[in-house]
Amino acid sequence: MTLDDGPVLTGPPPSDPLIPPAWIASAQRLAMLQRLTAALGGATDSVAVARVVTAAAGETFGARIGFVARIAGDRCQVLASTGLPERVPGSWLDFPARVNDAIAETLRQPSGRVTWWMSRAERDRRYPSLARINDGCEAGALAPVVIGGQPAGLVGFGWTRSRGFTSADQDLLVAVACQTSIALERAQLFDAEHRALALARLAQRRFSLLAEVSAQLAETGDAKEQLTRLADLLITSGFGDWCAVFVPDETGTLYRRVLRAADPALRPLTEALVDTPVIAAGEEDCRIVPWRTGRSVFTADADLPSYVRECGEDLVTLASPMPERGSSWTVPLIARGRTLGAFALWRMHRSDPFEPDDRLFLEDLGRRAGTAIDNLRLLAERTRVAARLQENLLPDKLPTIPGVELAVGYLVADDAADVGGDFYDAFPVDDGYALVIGDVSGRGIDAAGLTGLARATIRALASHLPPHTMLARLNTLLAERTTNERFLTLAYLLLRPNQAGATLRIWLAGHFPPLLIRPDGTTAELGIPGHLLGAFPTVTHHERTCDLAPGDLLVLCTDGLFEARGPEGMFGTSRLPALLPSLAGRTAADAVHLLEQSITDYRAGTSADDTALLAVRLPPPTEAPERVLLEQRLAAEPSAAAQALRLVEAALVPRVGQEQTRPILAAIEEMLAEALRRHTAQPSRSPRPDPLCLRLTGRGDALRVEVCHPAARPSLPPASGAPVTTGQRRERELKLIQTVAGTHGTTTSNGMTCVWFQTPRAAAPAPNG
Repeated sequence: MTLDDGPVLTGPPPSDPLIPPAWIASAQRLAMLQRLTAALGGATDSVAVARVVTAAAGETFGARIGFVARIAGDRCQVLASTGLPERVPGSWLDFPARVNDAIAETLRQPSGRVTWWMSRAERDRRYPSLARINDGCEAGALAPVVIGGQPAGLVGFGWTRSRGFTSADQDLLVAVACQTSIALERAQLFDAEHRALALARLAQRRFSLLAEVSAQLAETGDAKEQLTRLADLLITSGFGDWCAVFVPDETGTLYRRVLRAADPALRPLTEALVDTPVIAAGEEDCRIVPWRTGRSVFTADADLPSYVRECGEDLVTLASPMPERGSSWTVPLIARGRTLGAFALWRMHRSDPFEPDDRLFLEDLGRRAGTAIDNLRLLAERTRVAARLQENLLPDKLPTIPGVELAVGYLVADDAADVGGDFYDAFPVDDGYALVIGDVSGRGIDAAGLTGLARATIRALASHLPPHTMLARLNTLLAERTTNERFLTLAYLLLRPNQAGATLRIWLAGHFPPLLIRPDGTTAELGIPGHLLGAFPTVTHHERTCDLAPGDLLVLCTDGLFEARGPEGMFGTSRLPALLPSLAGRTAADAVHLLEQSITDYRAGTSADDTALLAVRLPPPTEAPERVLLEQRLAAEPSAAAQALRLVEAALVPRVGQEQTRPILAAIEEMLAEALRRHTAQPSRSPRPDPLCLRLTGRGDALRVEVCHPAARPSLPPASGAPVTTGQRRERELKLIQTVAGTHGTTTSNGMTCVWFQTPRAAAPAPNG
């Protein structure tokens, strides 16, 4: 490499007649890029990346000036620079990109091209916008920084003397720009992750400040239950005779969401009035004013039956036990200065009117109830952030491997507001497919950050390095980032399908060995133990190779599977050995579902750890493949469910006829109604605009129907036949499913509940084809 301002790095002496100068220059370039790569590996944000690159300007290129800039909208922002004279104005560090024609030209260049000038005269002639800048340099070069195929910035260098640029010089500049692009892209992901984690920390702090809600209100599960508890408390304590809670809908219409009456004769009336809109009698209606103004309203002599008659004359009979007159306080539900609704408390048949202190008491209850409702909203938001972070730590979809079934599952610990460190991944590599499962120690945002780093590093290095070298690199990176405070266990597998089945190569880094289940029910643990990552300065990992035959099932899991605790101790010692042989002959998806359900049914109390599952199966050639008949995402609204039923009918009638389709449609309609009801009760749990999912699959002559929705608890008992105890809708839903299904049940994974049933003959083709 030739640079007019002097050599870049030390290397073999140029005068050595046995070494060609071109070789020396090539070695110098390689050494420089290696140094730069190592330095960039420790840069965690965009400014740090820029400082590393500009710091190498003099040593690497013999340049006086170096800078790295990024493009933000239509502006060019200099992240870091070196060698700029004081007379260069500070506004040069942040300016419209379009006013600098040299930068504009560079940003139009494709990746791999350099903009350069050999002298100041050439620069001023080609780029008039730079003529007024006297930076003390003659020659200069700019290279674009490209991220995701789009120009994201540039790197620039300036030399004090005129000079030329050989093709090798340009290649080196392009290589540095590419290294900068990679480092900045990684830093941007790091920055974005930290912004999301900061949001999660803020939600956690806000939740802690609101944790002093009354024990009675804090024990309830959703907003309506909290408001019901408030009304019950006021009525059963004898403080009032009638309580109504008003909450607006999305359009601002106030609805009666909860009603309670001390007189048992009025209970049919309260049930009839639930979820009816409030028809205001005027601007000063005592039910409307507190919600609109946040101000309590006292009514000394009000006509309560008139509020009932506005809902329809058919309710007059139900209201006959109600006295004509009464006194009331209507109090706003307030949280952090926001009015979320109101509640009204009435006294009837009473000689003791409300006292001034009653107002203070009721307003305090209103603040407590409002805080409790807002607490749920904040918790749902924090859970949504945690779910989104968890979602980003896992692959969007699995690769399709011919002749191989892949299935995954993720059971979230009961404290779902914290992100776990468990993860899985599967992706193609040069010699097959990589299968990965791992677990970062601990929970929370730090564990999530290391999980994302580990998964991204594995994907980046898997195609370029042997597995044992990749694991050693990852160990070094984790040790530097965590100072041995956290560690990672990992199982890394390479799967190569062949005509006889598949070849499997396994490396274990302190992780549980994969479990192999043969078609005859025999089981085996695979792999040779190796060091976990991030806890030791050097690590050793050994390869184990085995052959998979058709019918074999491989299960990879994290420690949540083994360490789930129940009445008989840990699941891995009390239940798992007997369960594994029963997985023989099952599909990968069925195996994951059975493991998830078994863990959920077994663990007692709260679970402190997540569980990631990855199942791999080679189906026998005689086994009918699974066919996806319908997979439809649905918005949380009744019209979407009706559209889904039409799609189901179109998919099934040609196969099984109208008569067999009708009961299946009825069962699906009940499942969708229940999913919609549960999502409405907790609307912020899922970040998706289409949170419900309907899926129909067929294998042979069997049909499987799945409805997935974001709910904390299953809406059906498992296939074991546990009794239904929560209402007529669920009883009707279960009876309909039992009518058409051979088997049915629920599985819960990653905050989603999948309600499913399988019918043995519904997917068979119709006789006419």
